[in-house]
Amino acid sequence: MKTAGKARRIAVVVLGMHRSGTSALTRVLNLLGCDLPINLYGAGTGNETGHWEPSSVIAVNERLLPSA
Repeated sequence: MKTAGKARRIAVVVLGMHRSGTSALTRVLNLLGCDLPINLYGAGTGNETGHWEPSSVIAVNERLLPSA
């Protein structure tokens, strides 16, 4: 989108519990034109194609979970 000659950036954030389809939805949004974040969390057991979430956000989540 452009407004008065300047490009607007829009962030799309996918939130959800593990194993709820967040990776699949993120990948679909990517296929529809959304850019993916850098430093994606890699593939692993149970998700061989990758998780599509940034490693930095996962690290923050892991630090916050014990406080809940």
